[in-house]
Amino acid sequence: MKEFVIFWIMALGIIFLVIGVTGVFSSHTKNPTASVSEVERTDAHAHERRGENVSEEKAGLDQRPLQDEHAYYKFHVSCQVPGLSELYEQVFGLTPHGQFVEFGAFDGELYSNTSGLADIGWRGLYIEPNPEFAEKCAQRHAKNQVVVVPYAVGSDERTITLNLGGAYSTVSEETKKIYNNEKLFQVQVGEKTIQVQQRKLHDILLENHVQPGFEVMVVDIEGFEWEALRNFDISYWKPRVVIIEIEDQHEAFQTRNSAITEEEFQRVQQRFQNLRTYFKDAQYDILYQDYINTMYVLPK
Repeated sequence: MKEFVIFWIMALGIIFLVIGVTGVFSSHTKNPTASVSEVERTDAHAHERRGENVSEEKAGLDQRPLQDEHAYYKFHVSCQVPGLSELYEQVFGLTPHGQFVEFGAFDGELYSNTSGLADIGWRGLYIEPNPEFAEKCAQRHAKNQVVVVPYAVGSDERTITLNLGGAYSTVSEETKKIYNNEKLFQVQVGEKTIQVQQRKLHDILLENHVQPGFEVMVVDIEGFEWEALRNFDISYWKPRVVIIEIEDQHEAFQTRNSAITEEEFQRVQQRFQNLRTYFKDAQYDILYQDYINTMYVLPK
């Protein structure tokens, strides 16, 4: 009888043990694609902006999500140029010395192609027309050797209207219409506007003691790139690397939507073509290109 009781006690113990183990495993495998989805969403955000829903409390630069934590030049995961550190290494090697200019700087962190340069000692000039984000940029780089100025960049000097939309803020009316009527972007631009001062890039560089032949220039001003560069003498300033948004390969810019006229659509396309011709005529080569960004390098 004792043997019978002991047998059933042991049997019940094994059953409960199996149930417990199964429960443990099932709790960890109930949604096996959850972590994969998170990675996919992060990767998608690094290549395609999804509006102004991105926010994060910065507990310190060492805790921010990085594109590649082992890279020499470290950039936030939202950086849209994959492997940017390696591309910089191809041109500059590993160096804490250099100078960059980025206009359309936003907050100096999200989508930035230069924050990882500033963090290791490069000198920089950030140009951001929205005072709110210019202040955030200054706070982000308070310990770095950078200057932040609150201007829009254009072909002349005047006061212009900036259509607010977070990272999609633009002075281009055509670009605003495209953003607002493409579900891809999930953003509304221009519900609020502010007046900002527009300056010529040449004058801003002179005032801030930027030297011709500086290493990196980043242009990210949402459809107004050609207006900013068409009177800019790049053959004089000779930035070694230029990263610029030329989005004629982006699906949102390949076909006209109902929000803009055919004439407006052709103007947008012509600006993209002008930019490509501009850099080709200045003898720049393409080092990297995708449907948002093109990275040009000036051969030595």
